[in-house]
Amino acid sequence: LENAQQRVQGGVGLGLAISERMARLLGATLLVQSVVNQGSSFGLVVSKVPAQEQITETTVQRAAAEETLTGLRVAIIDDDETVLMSLEELLESWGMDVTVVLSVEMLKEAIVDEGAFDLVIADYHLSVPEETGLDVLSAAREMPGMNQATCMLLTGDTSTELATQAHSMDVIVWYKPLRPARLRAYLNTLWSKSHAATVSASE
Repeated sequence: LENAQQRVQGGVGLGLAISERMARLLGATLLVQSVVNQGSSFGLVVSKVPAQEQITETTVQRAAAEETLTGLRVAIIDDDETVLMSLEELLESWGMDVTVVLSVEMLKEAIVDEGAFDLVIADYHLSVPEETGLDVLSAAREMPGMNQATCMLLTGDTSTELATQAHSMDVIVWYKPLRPARLRAYLNTLWSKSHAATVSASE
């Protein structure tokens, strides 16, 4: 600890302080046992959770998420084939009915052939000349049966101007890189509220 060379080599002494704070926030206890000139060992004491209770809770949460998203019709637009395939596979694994389109015209054709979508996800930068993801989403809202569809823009552009423009169009902005767990939780919450509002209105 007294060796100044430690800092030069990258050690700044923050590791244990951060670990101790995280442990405290989680209600755990951080242990240390040290013997001079021999070394130190560290441990973490956490509360034991009954296995059956933990499995049941996780299963219920997963089932609720799957039930909420299952069957929702989604259109995704991106000019990157790899991104399209990955996003399609991800959404389908959640039980969603996914259609890949590459332009406004393809989206129109899909709606005519298959009906309106619940969700449209578009990348901001597209290879179509003078057409952005916002243009696609704006056009989507004008299509038959799409006035209530949820529109989401994927982008790495964090500018205030773009966020303001999207907000004025009632478009959700989701920044890259995409984090599947967060996206799933967000969509689950979004449609849970939508379902609750629908049930309330019908009653």
